[in-house]
Amino acid sequence: MPTPALFPEPSAPDAALPTLFAEVVFDRPLDTAYTYSVPDELAHAIGIGKRVECSFGKGSRTTAGYCIGITAHAPTYATKPILRVIDDVALLDEPLLKLTRWMADYYLCGWGQVLQSVLPAGVREKAGTRNVTFIEAVPKEEWPAIVPSVNAKQRRFSNSSNIRAKFSNRTTWPRPARSALA
Repeated sequence: MPTPALFPEPSAPDAALPTLFAEVVFDRPLDTAYTYSVPDELAHAIGIGKRVECSFGKGSRTTAGYCIGITAHAPTYATKPILRVIDDVALLDEPLLKLTRWMADYYLCGWGQVLQSVLPAGVREKAGTRNVTFIEAVPKEEWPAIVPSVNAKQRRFSNSSNIRAKFSNRTTWPRPARSALA
């Protein structure tokens, strides 16, 4: 029976250690930046000035924060991972970050609170943006050789000549304005 070694060889870790770490501030009255590990799948998307979603606190409630720095130096303590990068492009550039840092120091409030207040609500909530699907009519010359079966109502509208005929039969388009005296 082999005897166990007094000092066993260190085993390799199961998962690769993160190589990138991000400094994140939150919209809280805190003057501390928190360090989060950046997963490999988010390493290409992370950037200074972008909003990120992280778990914050003991309850691990997900909270949006602002990435204010990126480093490759691992901290001496355990870190939580960033869950996702919210923005595709950076909302804050370097001069704005410097200004908001000065504002936080001058007015004695959290840097995350200042960052939250300088961004318009429409930018934070992506107001005015939406995903839209555009449908384009294909000319009959580009139709496939085998056309799927259609019902009578669909057949009526598939002929573009019928649609043109409806509009060309009108003698007055648009309708002429009526006189106020008539």
